Amino acid sequence: MIAMQKILIVLIIICGACTTKTRQIALELYADVDPLECNREISISNLYIDTLIVNNLFSLSGDGFWKLKGDSLYHFDQVLAVVDVYDKTGKFHRRSLGIGRGPGEVMEEIGTVCAYQGGWLLTEVYNIYHFNSVFNDKQMKFLFHFGEDMEQKKQDLYKNPDPTKDVELYVPDYTTPQMLLDANQNVLMKISCEYPDFMQQHYYQSSALVAHYDFEKGSITKMMGRYPPCYQLDEGAPAFSNHYFAPYKEDQYLLTFGLDSLIYICDDQFRPLESFGWPGDMINTDYATINLQQEQVENYDLDEEWINRGYYTSVYYCAAQDVTFRIYKTGLDSEAKGESDNPSRMQIYQGTNLIGDVVVPHRFEIIDYQTPYFYAEGYYEMGEETDQIGVYTFKLEL
Repeated sequence: MIAMQKILIVLIIICGACTTKTRQIALELYADVDPLECNREISISNLYIDTLIVNNLFSLSGDGFWKLKGDSLYHFDQVLAVVDVYDKTGKFHRRSLGIGRGPGEVMEEIGTVCAYQGGWLLTEVYNIYHFNSVFNDKQMKFLFHFGEDMEQKKQDLYKNPDPTKDVELYVPDYTTPQMLLDANQNVLMKISCEYPDFMQQHYYQSSALVAHYDFEKGSITKMMGRYPPCYQLDEGAPAFSNHYFAPYKEDQYLLTFGLDSLIYICDDQFRPLESFGWPGDMINTDYATINLQQEQVENYDLDEEWINRGYYTSVYYCAAQDVTFRIYKTGLDSEAKGESDNPSRMQIYQGTNLIGDVVVPHRFEIIDYQTPYFYAEGYYEMGEETDQIGVYTFKLEL
């Protein structure tokens, strides 16, 4: 009995040392971040937003997203795994894709897409497809390549997992997915670690945020980024482990997190260099927390937290106007009946100064900028007989 107690003590010491080490690595990454001057000079308190309702010919699931490419608007329905193409007046052109195993089909729901080699790269959970510009000439790869002895490699991997090194522990983030090409034509993919999960403290200390994915190799080739100090606590609010990134100046990136009022300027390896930002005018930040060390999650309601609390969502940078947009949810004073009851607002930064904080529609996310308009997600009215979808447009005159 005495011998067993000694062994247990040694194991606790070793595990504690590992946890301390990983936490220290995560914190050191943010230790030298320089806070930039960030004045609050609100000159925009309202934004005039137009709604472009497209000529939709089909029923839709209501879960989808938009892409703008050239003179066309592409609506990807994630659940039905179809893409509908419209011109910028909203006129319908064609429908492509669908669930199946045919040459113009995918096998599961769509995660996210990005432009790639004149066509499109499209993710599911474990499969990635390359299509040409009209969604033909399908090529399919796995997210990573285990080789011939896949089952044995999986067993070996989960016996001693290391989220800082093992790319096979990751999948494309399927709750708030993102993927784009960087200046060197590398595919940047937001990723989520499957082990440990976001209910554990080790997740925020060890998990990477963004990866390079090489489609030709069929593998993640590099993992980058870590969670900031406000996530390295014993008490956590795991519903808001969300993070978002956007291209910035000179091969840099902006990185923002659900719980963090700061926006981080990172290098091309997602190492934070500087920060700026003001807290949003949130109503409810009374987060339900859990002890991440003890993993006490029995009564934690993720859906209730998303519906009723305030948190930051996407970030977008427009180089033409040197303007950064960050969307956030305000939260509610009382219990909500549904996600759409949680109001959205958008911060507007010129340079690093906050110049606007405006009300925006539910599901509002900036898609792209084509002079003189910004395009944004996403108008959805799902009815018994017809479904209406569209995009929002607005100008920003500074």
